Amino acid sequence: MTTRFPTSTLPSTHLSKFAPPVCKPAQFTFPKTNPRPIGSLTSAVSLVSHPILSENGKPFPAEVSRTILELSSVGTLSTPTQDGWPLGIGVRFAVDPHGTPVLFLNHSTSKFAVNCKSSFLVQLEQYGLRTPQCTIQGTLEKPQDTIALKKLHSVWEKRFGHEVDEDRLFLLSVERVLQIEDFAEDGVWVTSSEYKSANPDPLRDFAERMIDEINTNNREDILRFCNIYVDLDFQVCDAKMLWVDRLGFDVRFRSPLNDVFEARIPFPREVTDEKGAKSSFNCMSQLAWEVEKNFHAAEFEKCIATMAVDPRQVLAGVLTITMFVMLGDMIKRDHFDALPVDSEASIHSTRKQSLVSNGGGPWIEDGESLNSCWTKPVIEEADESQGYVTFSLTNGPEYHVSQIADAVVVARYLQATLVLPDIRGTEPGDKRKFEDVYDVEQFVKNLDGVVKVEKSLPSKVSGRNLAVVKVPSRVTEEHIADNIEPIFRSKGNIRLATYFPSVNMKKTKENSNIDSIACLGMFGTLELQPEVNGVVESMVERLRTLSRKSNGQFIAVDLRVDVLEKKGCQGNSASKSKSCYGPQEIAMFLRKIGFNKDTTIYLTQSRWDSSLDALKDLFPRTYTKESIMPIDKKAKFLDTENSELEKVIDFYMCSQSDVFVPAISGLFYANVAGKRIASGKTQILVPADISGSSATLTDHISHYVSKKNHFAYSCFC
Repeated sequence: MTTRFPTSTLPSTHLSKFAPPVCKPAQFTFPKTNPRPIGSLTSAVSLVSHPILSENGKPFPAEVSRTILELSSVGTLSTPTQDGWPLGIGVRFAVDPHGTPVLFLNHSTSKFAVNCKSSFLVQLEQYGLRTPQCTIQGTLEKPQDTIALKKLHSVWEKRFGHEVDEDRLFLLSVERVLQIEDFAEDGVWVTSSEYKSANPDPLRDFAERMIDEINTNNREDILRFCNIYVDLDFQVCDAKMLWVDRLGFDVRFRSPLNDVFEARIPFPREVTDEKGAKSSFNCMSQLAWEVEKNFHAAEFEKCIATMAVDPRQVLAGVLTITMFVMLGDMIKRDHFDALPVDSEASIHSTRKQSLVSNGGGPWIEDGESLNSCWTKPVIEEADESQGYVTFSLTNGPEYHVSQIADAVVVARYLQATLVLPDIRGTEPGDKRKFEDVYDVEQFVKNLDGVVKVEKSLPSKVSGRNLAVVKVPSRVTEEHIADNIEPIFRSKGNIRLATYFPSVNMKKTKENSNIDSIACLGMFGTLELQPEVNGVVESMVERLRTLSRKSNGQFIAVDLRVDVLEKKGCQGNSASKSKSCYGPQEIAMFLRKIGFNKDTTIYLTQSRWDSSLDALKDLFPRTYTKESIMPIDKKAKFLDTENSELEKVIDFYMCSQSDVFVPAISGLFYANVAGKRIASGKTQILVPADISGSSATLTDHISHYVSKKNHFAYSCFC
């Protein structure tokens, strides 16, 4: 069947050509629409009688006018004075719910003639490069009704936060509005009914801040947008975003010949809030990058071969359809240190689970979420705190889970008060507060009735005088009684230092008295604070949007180049004792067990490394945090030397993915497996060197799942 693409459904892009400024050398490169130079600069005015979307894909003029007035507070009022002379003067104003200007006129303007025809000009500077404006024509009125005056006073106070003399408040009735995009450009007349029925743009309150963030932190994306989404015969030299609204955004850029252009780049779908706008921008950025890197070259070549139209229309049509298909759901939906490898925790395989063949790969059905089996103990009224237990969370979230569990177990056994821990990274001075990562209120609430929790040591207790006690991971009652309690009773307060003699998360043969406490500590206390959780959720949503060919499913692979280099990925694969696998080995493993090239993969590697190309060659939809993290979060969570927050994001991304593949054995694998088992996400595949061309996926299900020997199975049933 021959597929025919119509002329681009993207709104035509208008280009404005200005006097050329000095062009700096290009230091970055950037997506494509249909630009056209602005020809005549003579002003022209046309009359419209109903709300429309302008030809360049912008909101209709009435909406633009309402937005200008909502974002401005000063305008120029021109009206005849009592002696007949016209006078223009700057005045402050507010607007009522219908967009009617409420003006404050001081005593020096008392000679204005009331109830005369007047005009009111308001301008809005956009990033210092463009000044859209609207001129309201109407009648200057002085309300006499007391109730009406109080309403005007309320509008003014809401806008400026202070009271004014009601006698100085006037109304300008709106009879018609002239909306102009910029100086010396065409204008459009808007009727009174159109203006009053229009709504200001929903992005107006944060548009300027968002533009400033993008122009500061995402210059490469803006350049790429111009080069990919705009129909050009040159590479853009420099580019800036001018404005953003519910339908798209405007950019201004320079050619190598120093000519300056503007272009309108539409969103794939209308957005209504800041989250939707940033999500659309992120997805368009990802698509532009994939087009630039030729990851969709085969699809584009096929479409072009069937088309018999202008190649520029072909590319515009293909990009438009690709954007809508790939990104349509976006708005709607809205590290560890080297450790000894436990022989039973090494990466190897066991029994089988049932398969479902959907989304172009051998995806396994999720199991049902399990219910907690432990009984939450309660502190007896007679139990009074005997002292304080302090500790720190170190080395990443895979350690935090175990450290919290051990601290809760020790504090409960000693009837001590647990002090909220700080979080320390692997580098000296890398220290942050607990609330920077985790939800303090939920932590305290979840432990209510189990152990008492204080946010800090009381002033009478010196942190320097605390006895430091080493605690093995998964501490037992016997160890506490023999090694910790005597020190606690003699010193009164202690500081725990957890160490990990082995990476062993296997469940014990018999449940002990402290298993319920350990279960609660490990699986029922830590929750991400809202901002961090929001970053994880947005990244998961984006991956599901990009995974349209696999029904929104994606694989998370714990693969970090620096760790692979340290471990050397050495081992005897024949005996299945290999402790890690490189990018090419992971690619071959996934391909041989049945996943195809359309499978979406998330890597815990923060930024792209050339060694990952071997994986991307077989699976083009492979992403790192750098390419899918929301743009406004990169400075805090990615573009810093501190990797602690990156580790937290990876831990929870791997816990929420449809399939988890640990390319590196260790505690990260073990504790991610525990969280996944608790939530019913048992699709954990451990890699191996596979001889031949294929293998059965179920042969590589983690032994933690197939044998149900993870500690989580002691806690959930």
